[in-house]
Amino acid sequence: LMIDIGEAAKASGTSSLSFKDTVNQQLASQSALCVELVNLLRQKTEESFSLFRLTGLFKDPEVKFSAKQAYQWLVPEFPKRDLEWGEDHVPYVIEFLWDKRYIDLKEHDPDFVTIADDTEFIFSSPIQSELRALLASHNTPRLGIAMSMEGKEPQYPVVIVPGLGSSALSVWESDYRTEWVGERLWLDFSKVGTEIKLPTLWKSPEKTEGDYGMFVRHMLLADDGYSDPPGVRVRPMEGLEAVASLSPVNRLTTGITTIFGELIKNLLDIGYDRKNIAAAPYDWRLPIQKLEERDSYFTSLKSQIVNLYNVNGEKRVVLICHSNGNRVAHYFTHWMENREPGWCKKYIHGFIALAAPYLGAPKMARAIVTGDALGLDIVLVEKAQEAWGRHMGSYPALLPLQEHLLPTRVLMLYTGSHAETNQTDSPSVLSHQERFHPTPERGWQQFQRDEENEIPEEESAAFTQITARVLAGVWLIDHALCEPKVPDDPDDYLPELKGWARDLLLKLIVFMDRPKQEISTAKNGFKETTDLPNTKKKSVAYPFDHEKKIKSVNVTRTTRLSINGKQIITEYFLPKGYTLKILIGLTEEANTMKKRIIISKKDTIIGELVRFFRRETPFSLVQQCLDEHDSEQIGNYSSPTWRDFIARVIPASYQHFDEFFVRDEFIFGKGNPEAIYDIKLSEEEAKEYPILNPPVGIDNLWCIYGRDRDTEISYYLSKKIEDHSICYHLGADEHSLSESENNPSGVAIKEGIGFETSTTPQPCLEGEPASGDGTVPYYSLSYCKNWKHSTDVNVEIIEVPGQEHTDMLKDDQVIFHVLKYLCDGENPYSS
Repeated sequence: LMIDIGEAAKASGTSSLSFKDTVNQQLASQSALCVELVNLLRQKTEESFSLFRLTGLFKDPEVKFSAKQAYQWLVPEFPKRDLEWGEDHVPYVIEFLWDKRYIDLKEHDPDFVTIADDTEFIFSSPIQSELRALLASHNTPRLGIAMSMEGKEPQYPVVIVPGLGSSALSVWESDYRTEWVGERLWLDFSKVGTEIKLPTLWKSPEKTEGDYGMFVRHMLLADDGYSDPPGVRVRPMEGLEAVASLSPVNRLTTGITTIFGELIKNLLDIGYDRKNIAAAPYDWRLPIQKLEERDSYFTSLKSQIVNLYNVNGEKRVVLICHSNGNRVAHYFTHWMENREPGWCKKYIHGFIALAAPYLGAPKMARAIVTGDALGLDIVLVEKAQEAWGRHMGSYPALLPLQEHLLPTRVLMLYTGSHAETNQTDSPSVLSHQERFHPTPERGWQQFQRDEENEIPEEESAAFTQITARVLAGVWLIDHALCEPKVPDDPDDYLPELKGWARDLLLKLIVFMDRPKQEISTAKNGFKETTDLPNTKKKSVAYPFDHEKKIKSVNVTRTTRLSINGKQIITEYFLPKGYTLKILIGLTEEANTMKKRIIISKKDTIIGELVRFFRRETPFSLVQQCLDEHDSEQIGNYSSPTWRDFIARVIPASYQHFDEFFVRDEFIFGKGNPEAIYDIKLSEEEAKEYPILNPPVGIDNLWCIYGRDRDTEISYYLSKKIEDHSICYHLGADEHSLSESENNPSGVAIKEGIGFETSTTPQPCLEGEPASGDGTVPYYSLSYCKNWKHSTDVNVEIIEVPGQEHTDMLKDDQVIFHVLKYLCDGENPYSS
């Protein structure tokens, strides 16, 4: 593998030179191939360092690779990219990438001439090479020190506005853990593992119970998305410490929970002190407008800015905003200008917008649909992650806008068959092959009885064995199968009956015939709950082990299981020989409930109703979504808009979105709410929406963001057979990186999640390839390009290849750009 670069350059007509010419010509003409190879090396390198990062036992190691490792990783990949290259080409690939500063030597060496097996490289760019030379010349590891030694000093006071999950939170009140009061909660790993049984928080306690960690119990807000739950009060910490690192600094967590820590160190190095730097942490769980209502956040932020302005000789302030902090600061400018026109122009010089999600991120749709806990997925159970995603009032505000600018649709619901994908764990969303497949359990066998009026075996042959587990659930009536049809007016029941018998039977039948039945079960029977017209919910219990006497109307009721355990038989015995019998059976592996209601008088049937109910599951709601809304069909997938999907399937989260985002004058303004999601807007139309325009009243918007990282943008969903919960359709992976009817854009698909990569054509770039920063897609990060020609604000943009959404805050290149703006007020590297 060893090659002397100087000697190779002098060579002429040799095979070595032909290898070099081949590599140089192809890479020089295909910049996308260069990026692809660099990303491959980066991915392999980061995988090799993932163990160190996961354990946190050491400070973040420098991500590096050797020439020998590059050989091992690149040679098998060449044929996959239709490159007729072999091991002899590898040194020249490395040389080309080094010469163009995609990579650089780990140890700066101006006299470097030889690539050997053990030569170590790090990922780079021309500016990174320049920065390494700067650090080497001053013999320091920090840019703030080096730039200070070059004579740089701060020109503007600074306020840091952190992003989602980037402010430390502490416990102010707890009925569950009094010893936690006054201590850090987010993020103290010692508190993550404690558990307590408590009701699931998005349903009333009497319905279901779940088992959540005590940590989650303290982190979740109430159902409305902003109130404190009973007995718990959590608030943001204050000062630079609250945004430097999420957890107390120790050798186990240093690096993995650091947010602004490295940037703050460099700001202090270059001359910032208490009088010219401040942080504005906030409770990132809340909808933005609730920050002021609950915590007076914007009032406090205003005071901070005014104080810095006055203390620093009326120098205007720069806000350093990261991720969702840009949304918060953007909202603040509208909030202030609405109260004091001209205030922002007087006090704010500009924003340094780091990784701003101008159009939101599809990842927030995933967080709401399947759950997300900001990186704690490995320690939280699925139900806790789901609750987390649906109880953060801030999440819906980051749902993606202008979806047509994405390379592909966000939600893809599988509608094909098992045979088409050879999958056995992901049945169809749309077909009636949905199966409950309950976990085996001890049934109600002791209540099975043989009676003279037993149901014939042939009548129950298609039924499933009834157990407590399979009967429990919410059941929705299937009107198409009901005989006779369910009448609109209850008075249309039993027209042949008159008097007291009709009145009494009518009350019973109306209860049994409601379109939605909730059934809960116990060891000795079950309970049926439903909404009656013009009244609250009513419940009736059906025990198997004793008669129920209703003395007020002289009625007796019995309930039992048939001898084969496949039907439940309930009988009401009324005066004068009247009988009401209800027969319940479950078919289609317990996913359909058949209910026969028979009215008799002295063994003569005088009326009969046959009703069918289908089990309500998340995918029952998905079916309704697809039935009632137009969904684009893409191969074996149906693609509703995320708005229709969440509105139907997770209405509480959609209500948060509508209340705290759509209806807010500082976000949607006067724009048409229906047009912002998936309709191309003209420049004039976009001006109607504050969210689609720069912050108001500031002179400068300096945008810095990473790109060319694999970033999730779409979700291929199906359901689990065993419980009908929403899951990823793993069969989609076979369409990865291949343009087909199931994947028109050819995005990468891994475990049912679609990713844009550095080679993904971007509609916002007229088909040129790019990808986002690993969290926010490229179309959202780069939306600021639409403001480049604005006469109201100076917009400058710096794209940093390879930088990840949060890790960018530790990167020398990003730190350099921030310091450059703060010390010089300009940056020659911007576009």
